[in-house]
Order: sequence, then structure tokens, then C-alpha cells
Amino acid sequence: MKVFLLILAVIEAVVIIALVVSRTKNQKQLKMIMEYAKCISQKDLNVADLPVNGDQNLTTLAGYLNRIKKNVVSFIDPAGENLTVLSDVVEGTPAKRLKIAFFSKLDNYFWYNIKSGVDYAQKVLSDKDVDVVYFPYVTMIDEHQFPGDVQRCIDEQFDAIIFPGFLRGADDLLQKAIEQGIEVFTYNCDCDPSVHRACCYAPNESEAGVLAAKELQKLVGENGNIAVMLGEPIVSINIERYESFSNYIHLHCKGIKIVNTFEVYNRPEETYEKIVNCLKKYPDIKAIYNTTGMQLQLAQAIVDTGNEGKIKAVVFDHNDQIFDYIKKGVIGAAISFEPFNQGYEPIILMYNHLVTGQPFEASRITCKSNIVTEENVDNFV
Repeated sequence: MKVFLLILAVIEAVVIIALVVSRTKNQKQLKMIMEYAKCISQKDLNVADLPVNGDQNLTTLAGYLNRIKKNVVSFIDPAGENLTVLSDVVEGTPAKRLKIAFFSKLDNYFWYNIKSGVDYAQKVLSDKDVDVVYFPYVTMIDEHQFPGDVQRCIDEQFDAIIFPGFLRGADDLLQKAIEQGIEVFTYNCDCDPSVHRACCYAPNESEAGVLAAKELQKLVGENGNIAVMLGEPIVSINIERYESFSNYIHLHCKGIKIVNTFEVYNRPEETYEKIVNCLKKYPDIKAIYNTTGMQLQLAQAIVDTGNEGKIKAVVFDHNDQIFDYIKKGVIGAAISFEPFNQGYEPIILMYNHLVTGQPFEASRITCKSNIVTEENVDNFV
């Protein structure tokens, strides 16, 4: 029974990939997709690991197939035509075995997708003279280990440190690492300017705010009151997303007014209460723009206060629950910035830099955006 179900899984996976193959002529990218699907299958599915119960078998295989489908589709833009371009690994051999540290949160779907990018980079580099060491932080408490982990990288003479720029508490240590010849690379957002990192791979957050404003304008129309849910001001991306959004609204949407801006932190219950209070105090608002996480708390508060179909949310990041709320008409638009690439590209770019000695193409490299709305959400679920 196990073998039969496994054969079915392989056949369906091949069919899914064949559908993607039929939609592009880019052979190089198709090879990457096939390799990535192979990487997932080797990593996640083992006949010996399947449960004995037949129904559980089917559930396990269905989840596996769904994951392959999602990861294959993640290479395609919302129009379903153009594949994401991934960097090649350079030819050549490093003078010694390299050690690259990759730091990441691992507490939601966004960071799981980044982990998929890291996994694929490790697969691509598996026959190279390099070790990519992954440091996941599952909780806020785990993040307190960051300074100690950076010190470990210094003590063990790592060649490079890659981290999301919002991680705090280790700026002095990171600068010390740089002074000792360790390359430092940020992703997702940039670090404090006191850390003279080599490169940053991140979204253009000012562009992100403008994209959000344009999507909200489509939802609200020419006139209406809106609210803004602002993440921690100490995190620079929240300020950049807010300022670019509000500037665009002020200059190009004269009939749309921001009547309330409230700050939220990484405390779900407190955030939910703040949203409910806003909705009660301003019952005439048409939309809420969210610069940070807590998207599900926002969507649920809209539903629980009876505003489903009346108030739309514009948020960042993609996951299955967000897509469900988009299909229900609660979230009007969700913007994301290729989390898979944010895991893959920094590692490959750093490896290439260490092997060739060539400088990065720029001190900051911008990753692309994807917008999911009711019109295209079926491409992502």
C-alpha cells in the first residue's frame, strides 16, 4: 500500500511540474525547478516514515503534493508566465573550506519560505567546499541568543555572516567581525549604519508603501476614511512603509483621509483589542493599512465586529490563512517580497563573492514584489 501511494505521489508531482514546464521556454530555470522539486522530495518524503494507517497515508501524501505544488508555483509571477531569476554559482574553488552563517526567524509561513530558499542554496552548494550553518530563532526569547551566536562565528572563524537587519543587540560584535575579516551581509531589511556590512538584499520599503497605497486606493475609491496599523517604530521598515504610504495618499488621493494611526507590537491579544477599539471608535472607515505582522488578528477583528465585506485590509506577507481571508473579501491585498529568494540569493551571492573576490553588484540589491488580491489568489492556493 505504501509503495502504491508513493507511486501515485510521484506521478502527480510529475504532472504538476509538467504543467509549469509547459508554460515557459526558459530551460535554465526549468532545470532549477526540477532540481528543487527533487530536493524537496528527498528531504521530506521517505516511505519508511509514512504512517501505517491508510487514511493518514493519504493525508501525508496530500500535504506533500500540496507543498511541491506551492513551491513550484512560487517561482512564477501572478500572471503565471515569468519565472523568478536565481543567481548562478560561479566556477572555481575557494582557497580553503568556507563557513557561512545564516540567521533567520522561524515563527511563521514567511520565514518557512525563507528556510526553503536556504535549503535549496545548500542543495546547490552541496558539492562545493563550503558549509552553510543555519541559525533559526523560533521565539522572541531565542533572538536573545543572537549576540552569543555572532561571538561563536567570530571564535570559530566563519567567513561570512548573513542576518535579517532587524536583529538587535550585536552591532558591536558584528563590526568586530568585519574588522577581523568576516563578511557581513543583511537581508529582509538593513542593519544599523554603524555596522559596515558589505551588501543588503531587501525589498524597497518605500516602494512597498506606495504599492500598498495604490492597492488601497483601488479598494476605497476616490473618497473615504482609513486607519493605519503601525508596527514598532524602532523597526525601520515600519516607518518607511508608513511614510511612503501616507505621502502617496496625501499627494494623490485627496479624498482619502487617515483618521487614526495606532501602534502595535508583537503581542497578539493586545493587538486584537487595539484593532477592535479602532473599529468601534471609527465605524465609518473603509480600510486599514497594516505595516507589520499580526495580519490574522486584523482580519479576525474585522470579522468579529461585523465588518466583513465593509472594511478591507491591506497587509504584507503571504500564507494560506491570509489567502483564505482574501477569498472571503476581508483582506483586499497582500504584498510579499519573494521570501524564497531572500533565503537563496544572499547565500549564493556571498559564496560567489568569497570564491572570486569580486565585489557585489551593488551595496543594496532589491528583491521583487508580488501582490495577491481576489483576482489572482487562486494562483497561490
